[in-house]
Amino acid sequence: MEIKSLLLTLVALISFCSVVHSFEPNPLQDFCVADTDSSVRVNGFVCRNPMLAQASDFSLMGLNLPGNTLNPLGSAITPATVAQIPGLNTLGVSMVRIGYAPWGLKPPHIHPCATEIFTILKGTLEDSFIMKGMLGMEVLSQLLGQAAKTLVLSRWLTLFSDQNQ
Repeated sequence: MEIKSLLLTLVALISFCSVVHSFEPNPLQDFCVADTDSSVRVNGFVCRNPMLAQASDFSLMGLNLPGNTLNPLGSAITPATVAQIPGLNTLGVSMVRIGYAPWGLKPPHIHPCATEIFTILKGTLEDSFIMKGMLGMEVLSQLLGQAAKTLVLSRWLTLFSDQNQ
């Protein structure tokens, strides 16, 4: 009985290792332009027929234009996601342009499936995140006042920013 159990465990382990070894993390196609008109929803959008892809599916105009910051938060977000660039579908990347009025802020939020990286182009911004530390929850904050300074924030952290000038 013990040999049978050992043999069964060994077969299960070998089967698991072959499945793990055969995993392919890369997409099966070069691109998958989102079919935003389809009612079918998977992890993202279903792919449009690749023969119908157009150059405009992979580009966006307008990220160079400032948004309207005349609102209670004093900030404006211009997204560059699959909704604006259908060619981003299945690539796992998106981008936004955020403009801040003096004393504008980006309210606390999280990114459960993505790391945030951003670059300061002009002005001063205080960026903060909340993390679990030795003494409980801690707020780490950094004043970013240099043009072209880049900051990376891990997924699942609670993030917030304010333009304090």
